Amino acid sequence: PDLDGKVIRGIYRLDGDTLTSCVGKLDGERPKKFAAPKGSGFTLRVFRRVKEESPAAAVDRKRLQGRWYYISMEYEGHGIPGNDFINHRLEFRGDQMISEDNKETFHATYILDPTTKPKSINVTFQDGAARGKTYLGIYELDGETYKVCRALPGFARPREFKSVIG
Repeated sequence: PDLDGKVIRGIYRLDGDTLTSCVGKLDGERPKKFAAPKGSGFTLRVFRRVKEESPAAAVDRKRLQGRWYYISMEYEGHGIPGNDFINHRLEFRGDQMISEDNKETFHATYILDPTTKPKSINVTFQDGAARGKTYLGIYELDGETYKVCRALPGFARPREFKSVIG
């Protein structure tokens, strides 16, 4: 279509590394708030700034690449029997993480920060019930062992590798 002279009106908000914008239809009215109700023709978008990866993060990302198998798992303070996760796999490909079990496959992106103590990881799922949710976690790479402890969305990042109730 010919877009010469057409205008898209919108509003935006920049909060740290998060950019939120709401735009109207081509040559339409400007939104007055950050919402896109059904039938409005508005589009609400939220972006996260991609920071340049530190050399330390690049090293850890490279070490994570490939397929990993679970050797132990805990949830809310309880160990999970090995047979419950024997077919679970985790694979890192570039900035993508793929989690598989017998029933489902989930895709996520991840961001590493190895400069924190302990090292931190943010995992944002791209599909399934967790789509769009970010899990804050900590991780450790020790030889051929990857250890991670993640909080559920909305909870604070763990400070230690300990599974607790609630």
